[in-house]
Amino acid sequence: RFFSDLDEKQSYVVLGCKILTRPGFKTFKGKLVGSSVKINNHLYLIIGILKCSPADSSPDFWYTDKVVFLPISTLQYHYRNQQLEIEELMVRMQPKVDYLLLSTLVKQYFAKRIKGLKVQVSATKSLIKQAEKTSQRITLLLAAIGSISLLAGCIGIMNVMLTAVIER
Repeated sequence: RFFSDLDEKQSYVVLGCKILTRPGFKTFKGKLVGSSVKINNHLYLIIGILKCSPADSSPDFWYTDKVVFLPISTLQYHYRNQQLEIEELMVRMQPKVDYLLLSTLVKQYFAKRIKGLKVQVSATKSLIKQAEKTSQRITLLLAAIGSISLLAGCIGIMNVMLTAVIER
């Protein structure tokens, strides 16, 4: 399972499938879901393990096999008096939310809180649109190459036919 609204401030984690190869996790034996893991002197209950993703199937920022997921409210609660350096934050949106508006709001929120912070927001829908545009460009490029090849072939056949008619 993954997190729900009921997991707020709970010491739950979801692990990527290859997290166990990292130092500190190699000692696990037996069933993982339901076991406890100690991370930075805090005990967390493992509530889920993600399925492994093929290595070449997704961009680096989607590669979640060696990641530990925990609710942001838990992170804020456990580390409230510490300065944290968060590299990446992954959020799940509710259905039918305007991802462009939400992306803008997230950027504005972090810009107000931390001056000079550069925030990059990537939404799945925007990535899909970008992939579709790239696919259309590749299709046009292949169509142009095919058209040029067809034209060159037609000119070659026309020359052969013209030569055969002239020789007669």
